[in-house]
Order: sequence, then C-alpha cells, then structure tokens
Amino acid sequence: MNIYLLAGLGFDKSTFQRLKLDDRFELHHLDWIDPASSNETIEAYAARMLEQQILAEHRTEDIVFIGHSFGGVMCQELARLVEKPRLIITISSIRSQSEKPFLMRWFYWMPVFWLVSKFLTWITIPLWAWMYGFISTESRRLLWHMIKRFSNRYLNWATHNISKWKPKNQLEGLRIVSIHGSRDLMFPAHLQAEPKKILKGGNHFMVYHRADEVSALINEELGLLNSTN
Repeated sequence: MNIYLLAGLGFDKSTFQRLKLDDRFELHHLDWIDPASSNETIEAYAARMLEQQILAEHRTEDIVFIGHSFGGVMCQELARLVEKPRLIITISSIRSQSEKPFLMRWFYWMPVFWLVSKFLTWITIPLWAWMYGFISTESRRLLWHMIKRFSNRYLNWATHNISKWKPKNQLEGLRIVSIHGSRDLMFPAHLQAEPKKILKGGNHFMVYHRADEVSALINEELGLLNSTN
C-alpha cells in the first residue's frame, strides 16, 4: 500500500526525515507548488498537485495520506480526489473549522495575510519560532530553508487558505486520525475532536523533535489498517 506524505506550510520532506514507519508501506513525498494565482481555490490547487505528483495508478488503489500542519489540510483535499483513500493521519493539524483557534478565524475576517512576506517572516523569527517548536539548531535550519524556497505569492495564498478553510463535505467512512501535542500553540490540543492521539508535552514541530514517539503512534494506525486487509 502507498503512503503519501506532505509537510507543513512551505516545508519539504526533511520534516519527516526522522520518522521510522512500517516498511510494509511504500512512502512517497509530496512537495508544495506555487499557486497558479493569488485567487486559486484550495480545491483547484489540490487537483494540480494530484496531477503532477500522485502516480496515475495509485489514484485507483488503496492509499494513505499523512500530513503535518497545513499539509494535513491539503491531504484531506487530496483524499477527495482519489478513488480509494484508506486512512488520513494529520499531525499538528486541523480537520474542521471548529478545531481552529479564535485568532486564526479572526485572521480571515481581518485580511492582514496580504501583509505577510518572506522579509517579515525572516525578521520576526526570534519572536515566534520557539513558540511553534523550532527549538534546536537543526529545526531552525529547516525553517530558514523553508523561508528561502517559497515565494511571497505562495505564503500569502497559504496563510489565506488555511485561515478560511472549511471542508465542503465529510469524507464518509474514512478514518481521519489526529496526532497532536499537548503543548501545540498554533492549534491547541483541547480543540481537537476524536479520534485523536495526544502526545504529552509535544509541540507543533514534534514530528521532527519527537519523531520516535510520533512514529510509534502512526505505526499503531498503520497496523490496524493492515489487520483489516
């Protein structure tokens, strides 16, 4: 069975480099692409990502999606476009409007996201990076790399779309599991609905800093999936 993984906003597969997942699954890493325009819908964006990065034969086979942060949101949109999604695992992410903190909902109605830029992100890193789990030299290096590689258009588009995202319909019969840290300051754990697995003391970037524990929680779900085949 194939697993497709997508990192959080602007990040690449390095986010998942410390995970150790069930070797009975074949891993494929998705990567962010630049939006076609500032007004491209998240559904249209997902369709382009599907065409460019998910193999045609996999779109009709059993498939698992694993996404971190904004990558978890996009994985839910991608799952709507394939024939047989079997499982979605979101890490430090959201699955509905009700799981968003108030500040993020406010962010949509006060469109300050147009002010967000690479330069602003760069100079304010000391003010917010530690809050979201970038607490080591290695994770800060990934953060710097992320800022260098994305465009201002992508950053504006992504922050706008995650703030306004509401799933248009439920993925009936599909298990969507949240793996979340109890100290996640971006998406507070107490807002997460069931089914969820809470990692005590975990922060928003625990997928990197506490990869062994996150791997164990993911593998529990993959084991359940294998047992039903």
